[in-house]
Amino acid sequence: MRDEVQKHGSAIQKANERKATVQGACKLFKNFLDADARFIKSLEENSRTCGVPGDAIKQAKEGALQGYGHWQAGLRCGGPGS
Repeated sequence: MRDEVQKHGSAIQKANERKATVQGACKLFKNFLDADARFIKSLEENSRTCGVPGDAIKQAKEGALQGYGHWQAGLRCGGPGS
């Protein structure tokens, strides 16, 4: 799951380098946020089994909220799942 989040993050970076359209960037960022949400959910569901500290989950959520805020402020193209 973490690799999937990183893959989507790399796609955003590449799109930025090639000056992608807002619509293209919006789609990539939505995919990134959706993957990040699935990753956080997995961390929460498997925290005991995998020994994931609560602080790590808290940091992941804070990062996701920050990313969502940047997305809403910069692209204004709806939230995850829209």
